[in-house]
Amino acid sequence: MKYPGVADAQRALGLIAEKATRTVRLDPATFHEAGVANGETPYLGPVARDAQGLIQWLTVPNLLPPHVRNVLFQT
Repeated sequence: MKYPGVADAQRALGLIAEKATRTVRLDPATFHEAGVANGETPYLGPVARDAQGLIQWLTVPNLLPPHVRNVLFQT
């Protein structure tokens, strides 16, 4: 995936989704706020529901804390 780096540069970032069994594309309008906020997980966004359960939206720019991002994407 492309991750926003310093000065609007896009950097490659690979993720491992443990126990992921499928990927889906949904209309953003199907997602709704979960009603729970956690300052420790700013990357977790709204949720949607399908026949197999809940799907959580991840906000990619918030995946890495600043100190980790700075180490990985030094210029």
